[in-house]
Amino acid sequence: MDTVSHTVQVPLCFGISGALSDNTEYSARFSDGFTVSMGIQPGIVGAKQYTILPGNIRTDTQVFYSIPKDLPDCNSIGVSAAMRTADYVLTTKIQLPPVKRIAKRKTIGQRVYNIMRIYDVGYPIRHQLYTMALGGIRAFSWKHESHQRYISTHTPKSQWKTLRWFTKYLSFYYLGRSRSTNSYINVSSNQNLFRQSAEMAREVYSYMEEEKITWVANTLKREMQMMYEFQNDLVSPEVIAINDAVDPYKVYGAFQSGIGDGGFIGIIHHPDYTDHVRTLMRQSIPSSLPFYFSPMLDGVIEQYVQGNQQRKILEQTDRTGS
Repeated sequence: MDTVSHTVQVPLCFGISGALSDNTEYSARFSDGFTVSMGIQPGIVGAKQYTILPGNIRTDTQVFYSIPKDLPDCNSIGVSAAMRTADYVLTTKIQLPPVKRIAKRKTIGQRVYNIMRIYDVGYPIRHQLYTMALGGIRAFSWKHESHQRYISTHTPKSQWKTLRWFTKYLSFYYLGRSRSTNSYINVSSNQNLFRQSAEMAREVYSYMEEEKITWVANTLKREMQMMYEFQNDLVSPEVIAINDAVDPYKVYGAFQSGIGDGGFIGIIHHPDYTDHVRTLMRQSIPSSLPFYFSPMLDGVIEQYVQGNQQRKILEQTDRTGS
């Protein structure tokens, strides 16, 4: 008798820029959307477990889903989308393609997006699901031709080098409350807002490839300010306060993952001033919590394990089962 587990690990998604232009209505009507995001870990672990008895008889299957311990309950980094992605890979008989097969990997994200549109409340975020499927730092743009929508993937020339460069300047903080995203923006009368968000995301991506960190930070600050001035519940007020108060020689700027009030934010700062940032956050936002994420380069991954090896994967996480 042996226990077999099919295990899937899915990164979470930290949005960097352009999330506003991934609005479902806007992206369905216009061709200039552009987003930048990053796959991060620890992420979601899903496991399908069954026992093989003598005679190659398989017992009933159990499915477990795990989230990192101490991860706050918020939707700004795609926890529910990662759960859906893990479920899709576990419960369908797909063969997970290599990460280099970008088009096939994106198909996974698109299929999960379609599932969430049907069964979940609210609208799924397309670039989140694609980033989870692909991992690393990714940018996505789309255009319309002959009533068809084409989504292109942009990847830094040296993916791992860009990831290491960007994350050495970056600290993550949870603001102490879950993301609120109840805002509705009329697309027809505010096209310029969405267009500017996409243009700034293109700038951010370009500066990331050129490794110009202060230019990245300054563009993100402009994007946060633009959204806040348009409608102040699009951006957490703490992000604006940090950007107004920081010492530009130590802290370059703050931005948030996604749209709305609360959830996770990123602070871009000189690598030598991590402790300074912690002091700043502790004094100015007592409810904030530092949280350690690392980049996940490979996107969703799967493996088959036997016996007690499964415990090694799940022991550091909170587990729920069905």
